[in-house]
Amino acid sequence: MREAGTEETRTKLDAASMVATSRVAYPEARAALARFVVVELSAKVAKLAEDLAERRALRGFDAIHLASAREIARARMLDRPRDGNVLSRRPPRFGEETSA
Repeated sequence: MREAGTEETRTKLDAASMVATSRVAYPEARAALARFVVVELSAKVAKLAEDLAERRALRGFDAIHLASAREIARARMLDRPRDGNVLSRRPPRFGEETSA
C-alpha cells in the first residue's frame, strides 16, 4: 500500500548522505513485530510457496507469505471444536496448545 508522499520520501532518502530517526523507532518496531506469529519455512510450506508462485505469478517472498498464511488457516481448521460450533470458544492461536 502506497501512502501519500511515499515516492517523495523514498527519493529524499535515496539521495541523503545520512538518515536518522528517533530512538523511539526501535521499540515501536519491536512492539509491532511482537504481534506476529512465526511460521517456519518447512518443506511443506516451501512446496506450497513454489506452487503458488508458479500458478499466480507471485514473487518468491510473496508466495512464502501466502503459503504461511494458508498453513495457519489449515492448522486452525484442524483445531475446530468437536461440536462443530466455531463460536463456542475463541479461535486458537497458531501453535498454541489446545485441550482435546
